[in-house]
Amino acid sequence: MRLWPLACLLPLATTGGCLQQTILRAPRTFIAYTAKDKAFSGERPENWRMLTGVGAEGMSAVSLTYYDARLGITAEKRAPRTSAKALHAAHQGRAAGGLQSYQELPAQPIKTALGEGLLSEFTGVVPAPLGANKAHGYRVTLCTKDREISVVARCWDSDWAALAPAFRRVINTLAPG
Repeated sequence: MRLWPLACLLPLATTGGCLQQTILRAPRTFIAYTAKDKAFSGERPENWRMLTGVGAEGMSAVSLTYYDARLGITAEKRAPRTSAKALHAAHQGRAAGGLQSYQELPAQPIKTALGEGLLSEFTGVVPAPLGANKAHGYRVTLCTKDREISVVARCWDSDWAALAPAFRRVINTLAPG
């Protein structure tokens, strides 16, 4: 008697015939981090994966991930006299990329130890072969003396209540490296 057909159907039977998202809990412990080139620093959830690097043109980046939750921070040279408002408007596509029905609430001013800027909350739909999922996130633009800092934080809408405070903590703790 072959059991492999039964073994193949077991995952479908236990999930009701569809794939399920993992419901994420709010992080409890945060640790300090610094970007590779010391362009910025802050706090991040301890159990989230972090990648950091510097591009050929001097762009610094940190990527934080935990299951489907993502938070990316980039720092790049800023043209003189470019305002956070102009940069925030120009970079809307950084959050909207890959999302359908993208909607963004009006930008709110934000101030961190790294600089001043704007924060927008957004929602959108991630198309998928087995059905679409709603995403929820923050998009931030900060200006320092010579750099623009962009942050895009995103998770499933079902995880938003748990992860939004963690995203805000990472954003609010941004400081010089």
